[in-house]
Amino acid sequence: MTHPITNQATVRGKTAYDSLFSRMLYDSPLHTLRGKVIFVVIMVPVLYFAGHTWLGWLTPLENGWIMLFGLLSAFLGSLLGLAFLRYLDRREPESWGYFVGVLLLATLLTAAPAAYFNGLSPAAILTVGLNEEFWKVLPLLLLVFFAPTMVTGVRDGFIYGALGGFGFNIIETAAYILRVSGPEEGMAGVAAQLGRLGFWGIDNHVFWSMLVGAGIGLAVQSSDRRTKILAPLGAYLLAALTHTIQDFGVGGALAAGLMLVILTLQGANVTQPDPAALEELGKKYMDLSLALEALVINIVNIPILIYALLKSGNWERQVIREQLADEVGTVITSEEYAGVKAEKRFRLRHVPGYPSHVGRAIRNAQNNLAFHKVYLKRQNRPVEGDPLAEYYRATVAHLRGEAKEKS
Repeated sequence: MTHPITNQATVRGKTAYDSLFSRMLYDSPLHTLRGKVIFVVIMVPVLYFAGHTWLGWLTPLENGWIMLFGLLSAFLGSLLGLAFLRYLDRREPESWGYFVGVLLLATLLTAAPAAYFNGLSPAAILTVGLNEEFWKVLPLLLLVFFAPTMVTGVRDGFIYGALGGFGFNIIETAAYILRVSGPEEGMAGVAAQLGRLGFWGIDNHVFWSMLVGAGIGLAVQSSDRRTKILAPLGAYLLAALTHTIQDFGVGGALAAGLMLVILTLQGANVTQPDPAALEELGKKYMDLSLALEALVINIVNIPILIYALLKSGNWERQVIREQLADEVGTVITSEEYAGVKAEKRFRLRHVPGYPSHVGRAIRNAQNNLAFHKVYLKRQNRPVEGDPLAEYYRATVAHLRGEAKEKS
């Protein structure tokens, strides 16, 4: 079944997939009784573990205001990092509401259950890395299993893994602010905890969850059985090992050493210091030393993350080129496809002849069709006749027809 551009319908009625929730549940196990049971079996204990910890944080009830202050402070301190993450998702973007929803899920259901199990461990310093790196990618794992079309490859894994890290870092920062909120530390203690945000929210927790998320995304993307096992497992163990090394005092030692370097560069006499002046400088540059410590402790992980980002961008552009090639003359014009072939790493193609917001919507629907076709091919299912593929094609038709009527 084809959809010639010259014969596109100008009006499209409501369809089942107009709702993002319906698109998320395409092919979801939640459509079956077995899938619903599995979801409940997973979520009931998760909610118990999280609820137990949240109850502790919010007892007495007055703690809620301190937690809210900490959450808002950490969220605002993470906005630039979150904006960068949103930029990385530009070729297959979902609504801001969805993006924030995943972040909210991560905020509620990552650090809290992790704290529950940290409290049970007889040797938390040995187990905290393994424990927390699992919980941070829980939102991503839920999407992989229960909303399978939402995670197409490494880039999606990277982004959703990072959102788990952001949510974890935001709530952990708030919990530590609660811990130091007594009058003996005051705002100085609060300011010190906000240093956990690193580079605008991107800190150790985000680096590690990005790494594990990229490994899970590679497992989704690859057709090789060994890669499907080794990529997420290797990324998880590397993140957990780095986390454990950091907690064993290496992170603190690095931060202290970096602080000495910074103070020396600022002209401070670190061999015969003036204690008051040194303390003042230490407070001033604490956030910088903690941020630099995150770079140094991840000296192995960050190059892997950069490589994953570059390769995932190449893969996304290749998918769009290949999957839209047989849509020329139907979903995409020859002129628009020339833009697909010319698209650069840091620059998205423009859809000529339309207002910018309409062009973006057409481009997003075309890209979504391309990634969905890859999903169908992985499932060995035909594209023609698939309801979600037809939805994306009809969306392009509707946008073109609506723009033509207004012109």
